[in-house]
Amino acid sequence: MGAPDKAFYLAALARDTQAFADTARRGMQPDVPGCPGWTVHDLVIHLGDVYTFWTLVVESRARDAGPIRERLTPEREQRNNDPAFRQPDFVLEWFQRCAGKLETTLAAADPDEPVFTWWPPDQRAGWVQRRMAQETAVHRWDIEQSHGIEQPIERGLARDGVDEALDVHLPDRVADTDVRGNGESFHFHQTDGDGEWVVRFGPDGVLVSREHLKADVAVRGSASDLLLFQWGRVGAERLEVIGDISLLDRYFELAPP
Repeated sequence: MGAPDKAFYLAALARDTQAFADTARRGMQPDVPGCPGWTVHDLVIHLGDVYTFWTLVVESRARDAGPIRERLTPEREQRNNDPAFRQPDFVLEWFQRCAGKLETTLAAADPDEPVFTWWPPDQRAGWVQRRMAQETAVHRWDIEQSHGIEQPIERGLARDGVDEALDVHLPDRVADTDVRGNGESFHFHQTDGDGEWVVRFGPDGVLVSREHLKADVAVRGSASDLLLFQWGRVGAERLEVIGDISLLDRYFELAPP
């Protein structure tokens, strides 16, 4: 499978933002199981805020996000005290404006354009294009689950999302906990495509490889379910587990989602 390109990510972003908004119209009060403590209303505002931040980063070709954060913090505080933001129709209109501006900004950006990202190895607009498509896909699933109508994440996007989760996010998750590995290994195997990943935890961090190799536990499932597992959205009941199933609890001790 070739690496997804800008058009792929922008199409996914447009598709999932529309599905997200359509689902939000069903009601803003339900709790969001994937985001404990949040309602749909909270999730809509969160994603709109994320879109606003990255729109400003890419639009201004910022290499330092500090000034953007300083600008947005008081704006958000003032916004949160505005009674209008407790009105579902107002919030949805605001969200769709945020989404439209993000899509327009990312469409105009060359993926190789240098911009700030929080991942030092990749400081390009293309990283943001990918991140926004992935962030939206998982939150689209979250909001649909809140309304009992969840649909899987599109297979190609989900496979790329597993790559991103393991390459970009997993090392940070490991670094953020004091729990250290002792050689535990996990083999993730996509059942609706050719994705395979082996994750090994050691005292000095985590190593990810892409190979067919015996591990302490093997986890098989669709690309969508493997991605949702990485983000703590689904558990072992959605997957085929071969080996010591208790190690799956250990996985999230070593890498809290």
